[in-house]
Amino acid sequence: MQQLLIHYFKQKTRTFFWKKNVLAIIFTILGGLYFLALALSIGIFAKPLITEFFPDKNPAIVFLKYLFFYHLVDFLLRFKVQEIAILNPEPYRTLPISTRKLYSFPMITSHFSFFNLLAIIIFLPFTISTIWAEQGILNGLLWVVLFLSLALTSNYLSVTFKLFMRKYVIWGYVFYFAVLGFVVLEFMKITNVSDAYAWGFLKAIQYPFIILIPILVAIIAYRLGVNFLFKNRYDGVSTKNPIKILNYSFLERFGEVGQFLKMELKFIFRNKKVKAIFFSSIFFIGFGMNFYFDFKANSFKNVFSGIFIVSMFSMNYAQIIFAGISSHFDGFTTMSINLKTWLRSKYLVCVIASTLSLLISMVYMLFDVRIVFFNLALYFFVIGVILPFLMYLSLFYNKPFNVVENKSFDFKSLDWKSFIPLIGMLGFPFCIYGICYLFGNIYIMYYILAGLGIIGIVTNGYWLKQIVLKFQEQKHKLAEGFRRG
Repeated sequence: MQQLLIHYFKQKTRTFFWKKNVLAIIFTILGGLYFLALALSIGIFAKPLITEFFPDKNPAIVFLKYLFFYHLVDFLLRFKVQEIAILNPEPYRTLPISTRKLYSFPMITSHFSFFNLLAIIIFLPFTISTIWAEQGILNGLLWVVLFLSLALTSNYLSVTFKLFMRKYVIWGYVFYFAVLGFVVLEFMKITNVSDAYAWGFLKAIQYPFIILIPILVAIIAYRLGVNFLFKNRYDGVSTKNPIKILNYSFLERFGEVGQFLKMELKFIFRNKKVKAIFFSSIFFIGFGMNFYFDFKANSFKNVFSGIFIVSMFSMNYAQIIFAGISSHFDGFTTMSINLKTWLRSKYLVCVIASTLSLLISMVYMLFDVRIVFFNLALYFFVIGVILPFLMYLSLFYNKPFNVVENKSFDFKSLDWKSFIPLIGMLGFPFCIYGICYLFGNIYIMYYILAGLGIIGIVTNGYWLKQIVLKFQEQKHKLAEGFRRG
């Protein structure tokens, strides 16, 4: 296993990205150190803060309640962000290495996850300053063993369900949303499992033999992950059940636009990176809870959240219109197609995605009915103004975008141009917000943005034509950038 780890490390450090994108790597390291420092601060100052804000409660119980939320959020973040180390088994088939050991590699390497280190840095300072100091070293060690068992269980389950989701996509996302819904219910105090968690944790300390249960659960979670990988391995033999492929033939009735739409849908759902962007945009809608839970009608955060909730997929997809086909861009430029119709199909895909996001976000009317009005106005602004704006900017984005690989914290295509759209998307609405705020009527801003969006929708054909004309000027620069990247 040690040799496999060395091979994997060399595989990562010898890549072209590792040698070329030094700044991106430094940025990633500095970001990691920042979060580790933040976690250390939480662990050190947890007890003083709890004593100050909850003077009548036991600091250990309060900490455990928040620790329960941490485990849930940690699981969701691991499920979405944590990268699984997959080792290609082909070169090792002729070597004296057991197949099961090869397929246990992802579970072994998950021990070195950043999330595990983050959890330890948060938990250990509180344990040393509170439990060891007040209850002795033995109880402190029991706390550490119990916590590590729970953290490793979360780690193994997140890896297993992420692998499960690759084979059973729908069920994987159903499970994800179920956990997310449970977090919301617990946060709104509809359920109260955190108290039971704290009680169970303390009981395990009082009766040490109970700690064997979470240790056993962690071992079972590990074995489940390894067995799932082993049973679903691919040995080059065709599967018994043929793969069902959606052809979207119903779109053919819409003529040339329908043909391009069919190609776009296949492009989205057959490439890992683009498919991940699509599902991530649906996940992001759930984060509106952070903005709308304490709803204030005159706050600019409603504009910020509304734009991103409605346009998360569109914003990302519109920027990679040409970069997404960078691998075969030279062939694309020689094809005899109606470029305006092709761009219209791209635009319609973004409109459909934004419409779907708007419909899902209507659940927030439970907090305040005005949220639906705000998001509807921003929806018109997005599809009428922001989408053509982003599609135009995509002509200047000449770094290749790999749609096949889906890696967390992938900065290969990230540069200063990636942040230009944020200036236009938020800068202009913020100026309108400031003017309307001075006049004492924020609602005028939404009417203005909706009006501009409707005008943009009506004149959409003109803007697509301008993008086609600009493409004729930029296509050689794009091709050169894609080849060089």
